[in-house]
Amino acid sequence: MIKIDLGCGTTMPEGYIGVDLSEESNATIFHDIKLGLPFANDYADEVRAHSVLEHFTETEFLRIMWEIWRVLKVGGIGNFLIPHGLSEKAVKDPTHRLMKSGHIWSYFKAGGMRQIQYSLPPFEIDTHKRDNDLLITTLKKTALPTEQRIVVCPECGRKVILKK
Repeated sequence: MIKIDLGCGTTMPEGYIGVDLSEESNATIFHDIKLGLPFANDYADEVRAHSVLEHFTETEFLRIMWEIWRVLKVGGIGNFLIPHGLSEKAVKDPTHRLMKSGHIWSYFKAGGMRQIQYSLPPFEIDTHKRDNDLLITTLKKTALPTEQRIVVCPECGRKVILKK
C-alpha cells in the first residue's frame, strides 16, 4: 500500500511518504503542495492531511483537494483532520486561513448537486465525526461518471466538470 502524509511535520506515521515544505520536518519529499502533488495519477491508496488544510486559502484548498483526488486510486482514502471553524483552536491560530464546519465535506459527495454545481472532485463520505474542536473525516475517491469529463480553464487553471 502506498500512503502519503501531506504536511507531515515531525510526526509522520511509519509507512508513509512524507511531503512537507519545511526542511526541519521528517519529510521524504520537500515540496509546496500549493504547486500540486509530485505523484502520478492513481498512485496512492491513502492520502493523509492532518492539521494542514486549514493553513490554505479556499482557492488553494480546492486545488489541493483536486490534487488529492487525482493522486488517489479509485477507492483510495483521503484522511483529513481540521479544526472546527467555530472552535477556539481554529480562530486563535493566526496562520489558519480556512475555517469551516463539518458540512464542508458534503460538498464533495459524488453526484451531489453541490459537487456537480461547483465542479468539485467526487468522493464518497466514508466517516465523519467531531471530536471536541476537531473534525475527523475520511473520504473515498470515486471514479468520475462516464458521462462527465474534466477540463481545465486555460485562463485560471481551475478544473471544471462538464457533461460529455
